[in-house]
Amino acid sequence: MSAKAGKGKQKEKSEDEQLREADDQLRELAQEAWQLERRLVIEAEKHQRYKCVQLDLKREIALLGESMENEERLAQNTRIDMCRQYKAMQQELCHRICLLQQTIDSLREELEAQRKTLEQTKEEKDEVIAQKNKVCPIGLYHQMMTQC
Repeated sequence: MSAKAGKGKQKEKSEDEQLREADDQLRELAQEAWQLERRLVIEAEKHQRYKCVQLDLKREIALLGESMENEERLAQNTRIDMCRQYKAMQQELCHRICLLQQTIDSLREELEAQRKTLEQTKEEKDEVIAQKNKVCPIGLYHQMMTQC
């Protein structure tokens, strides 16, 4: 073989090798592209799921916010109602205390009047007894009582 023929074969081999290497690179790049596309699809699906979860969470937050507002309104209405009831009960108790105080004052006056009446009755009784003693001495009274 001549030197030129050896060089031509080497040149051919190198072209064949280059083509094989290029094919290998093309296959590797195609494989890598397929893997990247697969990853992209998986990431897109994840992104979509996260978006759905995010929307669900936003809806839940909105519902919880509404629920909290309703609870706050209910609590406020309850406080207002309890305040109103407390004031009404307080007024009723004050009115009742006034009535009872008037009743106590009235009964004290009546008691005092009854005591005065009792004192007058006692004084009158003592006067009647004293007058009877003047008219009829005690000794005669006792004799009359023993003879009966």
